[in-house]
Amino acid sequence: TLGTMMSLRGIIYLTTSGNYVTVPRGDAFFQIFSFRFENRFNVTAFWFLGVAILVFLILHRTRFGNWIFATGGNKQAAIQAGVPVDRVKLILFGLTSGLASLAGIIQMTRFPITEAQRGQLVEMFLIAMVVMGGTRLSGGYGSVVGVVLGVFLMAIIQSGLSLMGVPGYWYQGVVGIVILFAVTVNISSQKRALGGRNE
Repeated sequence: TLGTMMSLRGIIYLTTSGNYVTVPRGDAFFQIFSFRFENRFNVTAFWFLGVAILVFLILHRTRFGNWIFATGGNKQAAIQAGVPVDRVKLILFGLTSGLASLAGIIQMTRFPITEAQRGQLVEMFLIAMVVMGGTRLSGGYGSVVGVVLGVFLMAIIQSGLSLMGVPGYWYQGVVGIVILFAVTVNISSQKRALGGRNE
């Protein structure tokens, strides 16, 4: 995954010669992702809400959602229960790449110009948001509501640091600490769950 990302980023560098690319702000296609209402409210909030609701319904209200939890929780048990694990993983990779593309388009339309480095290291921030939302890195446990709360919490942390006048690069350090803390809590809760199950 990382190798493909770096390869595609290299292709973008070659295509653009490392220069900035102007975003056609007036284009109707881009307005779908970047339109601002008169009260300065951005349409991207509706995209976020819509995707969150759709993913929630898929994850918590469908058989495929059960398959996802089963595949993440215990692959062998899922296979024995008749879950098409390989197909589930393939579909999830496709959905993830599609949603990442949507996020990339929305990110690009927020600014008049863009470059290949746009969004670099965002994946680390996303990991922090997800684990803060209670999703286990080992798989099999998590919720869309928790992830949404994790996103809002990280946004509050970023805004709070900015209002306090803390330099922007400190945010990365805070995110690193959050990831370490969340991973520790994540692993501890998993060990407690396994310990209780063994008892």
